[in-house]
Amino acid sequence: MNTTLTQPQNKLDLPPETVRLSMSSRKKNRGSRGGRSLLAKGEPMLWLSGGGLVIAIVMIIALMGLIIVQGVVTFWPTPVKQFILTNGNIYTGEVTRLDHYKPEAGILDSLSSQIQQEIADADGYSNRHLVRTGNFDLTNTHFHWAQDFNVQSTNIPQWATVIERNTWGRFYGTPKAFIIDGKTVANTPQTIWGEYLKHHDQIRERWHTRKQLEKHDIGDESRKLDDARLQLRQALLDFTEDSQQYREAKLNYDAIEAQVNVAYAKIRVKIDALNNENDKYQLLMVTDQGQEKKLPLAEIVRAYLPNQISFSQKINI
Repeated sequence: MNTTLTQPQNKLDLPPETVRLSMSSRKKNRGSRGGRSLLAKGEPMLWLSGGGLVIAIVMIIALMGLIIVQGVVTFWPTPVKQFILTNGNIYTGEVTRLDHYKPEAGILDSLSSQIQQEIADADGYSNRHLVRTGNFDLTNTHFHWAQDFNVQSTNIPQWATVIERNTWGRFYGTPKAFIIDGKTVANTPQTIWGEYLKHHDQIRERWHTRKQLEKHDIGDESRKLDDARLQLRQALLDFTEDSQQYREAKLNYDAIEAQVNVAYAKIRVKIDALNNENDKYQLLMVTDQGQEKKLPLAEIVRAYLPNQISFSQKINI
């Protein structure tokens, strides 16, 4: 059987030049179709994703930079200034903000003609300082405004002391005396500061030990008593008060309660001993208004002399 294939009889014999032009035209069409189909290749989404990633990274870096800057401004020790006002008030503290503002008409009317003219020459604007004066337990406020037209003079007290406390916030004042067991052992700022540095670390260590006893040791004993109480309650729910299981749970609760009370008493003795030792040490401070305040050293987190410390000391703070 003959299986030889024969050429189709209807094949057109085209000139070679025509064939070449046709192939070239098809290649151009394929190239133009690929150039127009950017979405098919995903290039727009690729650029959008990359751009979004860059923007997100920039925003994260900017946010971290803002946090660092604001954190440094907040915690960096600044000089303590003393503003003596024309009405006799004295504000001593750290300047937290400088405000350029327009005084109200009622305030301007109470000023001298010279000051009014100076404000008018400045287009009605003046400056004021927001002073963090602290001493909330004495003044019931943490901040005061010091307007430039009300400031008579400004000083930087050498022995101005910033004290950070466990409660009531910061205290600003000058050391007047260092007291141990009711007796004054130092009465000049320099010797008082020396006594403070000598005793403060040991006192704070005892304070932390007391907190450890109150939080962990007493907490552990309280947890034992709570567990026994829950077991007693569960026995009452599952059985009755006349059941053997309840009586056993009650005996267990009474035994644990007795043990816990003994442990409480021992812990309390330790806490009282620590408190009694720490209560001997007090720092007598005086404000610029002449108010005196005794500060237990155990309640002082840290204290520093902002107008005397160096740059390296500020970093350590």
